[in-house]
Amino acid sequence: MRDLLVTFALSLVAVAAQEVVGGPLHAAALSDSVQQANAALASGAGLHERDALGYTPLHRCAEDDAKGVASLLLRRRADVEARDHDKATPVMVAAGSGSMGVLEQLLDHGASVKAFDDFGATALHYAAERNHVAAVRLLLDRGADPDAKTHQGRTPGYIAMLLGHYEIGKMIRRAGSGVVEGGEEDKVQYSPPENVQLPAGAQPLFSGAAGRGRGRADVGGGSGGGGAGEKKSGRKKSGSWHGVPMPTNLQPEKLEL
Repeated sequence: MRDLLVTFALSLVAVAAQEVVGGPLHAAALSDSVQQANAALASGAGLHERDALGYTPLHRCAEDDAKGVASLLLRRRADVEARDHDKATPVMVAAGSGSMGVLEQLLDHGASVKAFDDFGATALHYAAERNHVAAVRLLLDRGADPDAKTHQGRTPGYIAMLLGHYEIGKMIRRAGSGVVEGGEEDKVQYSPPENVQLPAGAQPLFSGAAGRGRGRADVGGGSGGGGAGEKKSGRKKSGSWHGVPMPTNLQPEKLEL
């Protein structure tokens, strides 16, 4: 009886793992194995098959910066504007994950920097939230709108400042206003919104979906400088932050933007 229970439990784990990982092309992207991807395609795997999150294999490449498999899929004309369950594109996933190699590949293949997901967030919002400076710079260079607003009215710069990503906040402000770096206008002070009280454990996110490696994840409202950002992998977590206000630890102090 015990052996039967163990076997049953292992089968459930295997099924759950398959739902998360997706098909053979998703698995190839996880290890960035071009050989495995070629074998999957030869056996009839679909370019646009979906996993439990609605990720295509190209989304998975974007999250894990699987440049080799991404290059193969793009040569096979994988859809660069494919949408997951939150209507996020591979560019958004790459921007939120700091996957610079795949992000450049996608943009070079004509992926839009102005597309937005179910919550009105663009790739620039994703990169700004996760403090990925290089991704923000690349997106701005490729024409991303620094003044784009989510459905909650939040711009990428607003999110960056609230999360303490001041270097990104400055970068986006300059792009939106045409302010010259180091000039007098660049020294204008910025006041964040008044302090907002949140329920214990609430997280300051712009969207309604919870954590993924692409940027929907465990970021707090701390005061950090603008670094390269921390890349976090992981699948979707339970819960939703849609409509939740911003963090409690923000004081209406003057900050240089």
